[in-house]
Amino acid sequence: MSKWTLVLAYPDCILFEVIPAAQRLEPMFPVRVATPDGRTFRDDSGVTVNADCAYREVNPDDCVCVLVPGGNPDRIARNPDVRRIVRGVLDRGGIVAGICAGVAVLGLAGALEGRRVAHNYTAADVSADVRAHTDPLWRDTMYAKDGISVDAGVITARPERYVDFAKAVSKAVRAAIELES
Repeated sequence: MSKWTLVLAYPDCILFEVIPAAQRLEPMFPVRVATPDGRTFRDDSGVTVNADCAYREVNPDDCVCVLVPGGNPDRIARNPDVRRIVRGVLDRGGIVAGICAGVAVLGLAGALEGRRVAHNYTAADVSADVRAHTDPLWRDTMYAKDGISVDAGVITARPERYVDFAKAVSKAVRAAIELES
């Protein structure tokens, strides 16, 4: 079976944040979109998202890279397939990349512990109420003040760094391909 790039989409996500990265990866590894139930929905910008599959149908062994956009991660926070996909790809040496609230999704999946992480959940960014929910995700991480981080297969970024995020993801995937050859 051929390998592909997976966009882990969900209702109220902001696809714009991962589209530049997906566009760079498409020539190497076709982009597939998974949604929680495999259904079509409209993202935060009003763009209609046509799913290729449901999360439960994703085999992490088929994914070279997983892109997780921001939005409202509460929509998928308790979905067990998110953890299975993220951990499966990461554990076998693939790339997992989250931007904006997608970083929180990676944290909920257990992919951030001991890593350098860029996120937009600081006191300057969000209220104490929001931080009460997100601070546990950063307990065993180091904060990347420059807004983007590449740490052993995990790429994280603040939303305004979407262009740098796309470049970092593409570079990491290309490096992983070279290691395999």
